[in-house]
Amino acid sequence: MSAWLRLAGAVLLVGAGWALGAAAAQRHRRRPQELAALRTAVQVLLTEIDVGLTPLPEALARAGAAVGYPVAALFDAARGALAGGRGITGAEAWRRALDEAAPLLALNAEDWDILAGLGACLGRSDRQDQRRHLQLAAARLDAAERRARQGWEDRSRVAVYLGTLGGALLAVALL
Repeated sequence: MSAWLRLAGAVLLVGAGWALGAAAAQRHRRRPQELAALRTAVQVLLTEIDVGLTPLPEALARAGAAVGYPVAALFDAARGALAGGRGITGAEAWRRALDEAAPLLALNAEDWDILAGLGACLGRSDRQDQRRHLQLAAARLDAAERRARQGWEDRSRVAVYLGTLGGALLAVALL
């Protein structure tokens, strides 16, 4: 009976390791898609601010509507912070939205730096300066997306293998 319990425990450990690896692999798969959606939303925001002269809360809402969840949640949170916060700046609303959306997005530190830099210009400067910052952010997001697409399959596969092997090593060590 004890051998069966040990075997069941070992199987559970390997399965848990595989599940952790699969979760990490899913983040590697989602990152390029989210970066593409962020680039699209930034381009919509650029168009709304530069061409449409749309007020910032409405421009953020339209940018969020142009992309799907979870990226839309970032823009909706920024719009909500602007609409709900009395006297709040665009940069502060953007920072709050980044904090709120962080658990939803599969981005790395470089991606968060790009997005944080984008918030510095929102609603603070004239149209030309905002256009320049938004174009720079779109170009940086495009470059980050290209880098993320290179080798994401290999990183995903390695994450699953490492998770499974880690679970197997732990199971062997405990047996």
